[in-house]
Amino acid sequence: ATASNRKLLDEIAATPGAAGRLIPAFTIAPTLQYETGAMAELRRTMTAHGVRALRVFRERWPLTLLEPVVRAVGDLHPVVVINVREGLDVREIRAFCAALPEVPLVALHGMWPHQPALFDLLQHCPNVRIDTSWMHTAGTIEMVVQRFGAERLLFGTGGRAMNGAGVAALAQAEVTDAVRA
Repeated sequence: ATASNRKLLDEIAATPGAAGRLIPAFTIAPTLQYETGAMAELRRTMTAHGVRALRVFRERWPLTLLEPVVRAVGDLHPVVVINVREGLDVREIRAFCAALPEVPLVALHGMWPHQPALFDLLQHCPNVRIDTSWMHTAGTIEMVVQRFGAERLLFGTGGRAMNGAGVAALAQAEVTDAVRA
């Protein structure tokens, strides 16, 4: 994760016009807490570059192993981002959210098979948000807004193949212009 975060910063610095315009999301993994100097570097680079989003690199370890990493930078008010297509264990996410209720967790790329689990998380974990990138099933946006509130749903486009669907779902959703905005 540390090497990847450095490379991301280097690529932003080397891209004309990117510095100050693009704010990176750093990758985190439980191994950071065991790498010499990695936690200090994470904190320093988050502060220096205005990083607030921490993207979870998932292997086969439970999400709760990231608690010490997130706690170590908790005063920087991070947002933790997970890709549910890489695995969605409701009990694991609930435990993480209960342990760190002040940390927003954004679940990305949920689709219709993930909806029951995502809706359970929205019901039981006030710090969970979901994105619309793969959430194109008719009526889903309206239902989430009505049952859980518009602030729990974030606009997302996903990959190139799906971004038109995300835009169309939001454009066609029967919600107020204020909610849409």
